[in-house]
Amino acid sequence: MRTGTGLDVYLKDASNIDAIKDILKNYKNGRGLVTFKINIVHADFPECDVDVELAERYNISPSIRNAIASLTGVLEAKEI
Repeated sequence: MRTGTGLDVYLKDASNIDAIKDILKNYKNGRGLVTFKINIVHADFPECDVDVELAERYNISPSIRNAIASLTGVLEAKEI
């Protein structure tokens, strides 16, 4: 199975963080970096992009990407 070097997960909201965690927990000890990307709107900052990079590394594959991309609240999951 081919594995990617990382995964960028673009989120509409954080409603499915636990589901993403459940998917990733079986693929630890890889070399892929997972980064959550979300656009925050706040009164003091008209638009603010926030990146949250997970410390753990994962074995990233198309099937993992597709499973995460199918979740509600995920706009896109892109292998990098």
